[in-house]
Amino acid sequence: MVLEPQKSAKLDAGEFFRKAAQITRQKPLIAVLAILAVVVLVIALFASSNGSNSKEVLRKFQNAVAAEDVDALKQLVSVDDRQMEVKTEYLGQFIKYAKEHPKYLNQTLEFMVAQQALHENAENINTGLLDKHSPAEVLGAGEFYLKKESGLFSDSYAIGVRPQYLEITLENDNGIVKVNNKEVMKASKDNHKAKLGPLFPGEYDVSLVTHFDYANQDITQNETVSLFGFEPVAEKSYFITGDQVQITSSLDGVEVYVNDKPTPFVLGDEDSEYFYPAFSNGSQTIQGVAKFPWGESRSEAVSITNLSDSYSLTPPLLDQTKEEVLAFVRQFLETRAKSYETKDTNALQKMHHSSYGGDILQETQKKLGALHHFASISDYSLKAVTLKEASFGYRENPLEHVSVSYDHESKRFVVEIDNMYTLYALTMSDGRVDDTANQQMLDIHVTYENGKWVVLRIL
Repeated sequence: MVLEPQKSAKLDAGEFFRKAAQITRQKPLIAVLAILAVVVLVIALFASSNGSNSKEVLRKFQNAVAAEDVDALKQLVSVDDRQMEVKTEYLGQFIKYAKEHPKYLNQTLEFMVAQQALHENAENINTGLLDKHSPAEVLGAGEFYLKKESGLFSDSYAIGVRPQYLEITLENDNGIVKVNNKEVMKASKDNHKAKLGPLFPGEYDVSLVTHFDYANQDITQNETVSLFGFEPVAEKSYFITGDQVQITSSLDGVEVYVNDKPTPFVLGDEDSEYFYPAFSNGSQTIQGVAKFPWGESRSEAVSITNLSDSYSLTPPLLDQTKEEVLAFVRQFLETRAKSYETKDTNALQKMHHSSYGGDILQETQKKLGALHHFASISDYSLKAVTLKEASFGYRENPLEHVSVSYDHESKRFVVEIDNMYTLYALTMSDGRVDDTANQQMLDIHVTYENGKWVVLRIL
């Protein structure tokens, strides 16, 4: 049955439903389909009238930022990941950041306008952005962007929010990292990095604390990290030290002790280092400790009272050690002189370092033989050499000519004797003795091996 058109311009609701009921009784299937069609039409018209077009969304976004209207902005945003927590606090931070960084806001709006043109296949597109970026790059730009959402009957637009990530590296071998007062990582020798996300763009409070055993102290560092910008991952790296103080040593390989406890710090070669954590209240006493193979030596203990000062921690080479070295060197030179005549270098060999690979006899004959200045024109050959004196300059302190250094290549401490004056008596083959002006100036390097002093080289 077909409903006849009424003279009235429109039916009232009661008349409509009476007619519908009549049709339902006579043609059930047709009636159901008709009602469904009306419902669908009503929904479509409702969706069309309530859907947000791109121009309107962009206008509302700009107005919300300009008016600092957090609630209005919250109605516009649509997160890309449901794990992102939308907080009024973060939206307020975004508005503040955008107003304090107009270049960032302008760039965000430029990308949104370009995204609008690409979504709607507009003929006039800002080619300035497309000259620098591909369409895919434009659509993927910005943590806040124009988002096209497909619906059942029509598309709508919102301000999309992309997930952000925070990657934190704590280089210390121990420590706890908290973000917004929530623990996210315990650092160790095998664990230094944590990655957080997906996060809503905003400002996050990072708190780090590490413990220094040798100082018996926890040191804390705090920072507010902003996730605003055009990079999806914010990388932050930390190495916690607390306050520092400059320390030096003219000797390499010197270990630093604080309050008589060892620390990880090793000094050397007058390069400046920094000790941490340092306190200027006098509670810390520091020393340089050299662990020589012949015995330990410590610098004078000093209290830290001023963090702007530089503290020298060079351990001395003890006078007793210097005297032992000078005595050994004199014995070496006497043994060396005897071996010229006897040609027996067994004792001399034992006084050399184990790494020595030269011909000791040949070297001895050559260097001491050079004392006989007229060997080429003399009828007499050099028979024996005797050490008469091993000394230094007039009124000079012999101990001041003995110093120590660290050889990086061989990884050992070397004691150096410089400018040693040696005088010899020469016995000729005819029995005549020449003890005038037969002298050499030597630099001798020795070290300690297997519990005794040995010669490394003679210069």
